[in-house]
Amino acid sequence: MNNSKTKYIDNDILTQEVKKSQEGKAPTEKLCLMLREISTHLLGDSRYRRYSKDMKEDMCSAALLKCIKNIKNFDESKGTAFNYFTRCTEWSFWQTLGSHYKQVNLARELCLQYANDVQDFNPALAQ
Repeated sequence: MNNSKTKYIDNDILTQEVKKSQEGKAPTEKLCLMLREISTHLLGDSRYRRYSKDMKEDMCSAALLKCIKNIKNFDESKGTAFNYFTRCTEWSFWQTLGSHYKQVNLARELCLQYANDVQDFNPALAQ
């Protein structure tokens, strides 16, 4: 069965580039472009459409960094390169979003705390 969703990256070529990068101790330019293609393709998914362009760029950058750091950890006997780097990219997206929402919730809590402190200080504002 032909899976049309993964045609944008050829797994065999991706695996060859990963092996070259593992031997050379630095990622090849072609591998970096392929990893970028994976992350931009995943950002087109409906789960990520509501995020701003800046947020998507942050997510993509974090994913590329995570994938490049994990090149040395790829083991062909455990699965395909495409699946490995797609999963690394998704985990990176979730980490980035988790950090973002942690900051947003912290800011919201601080604003509410400030509003309560002002209200306690000046009860006339509560009415």
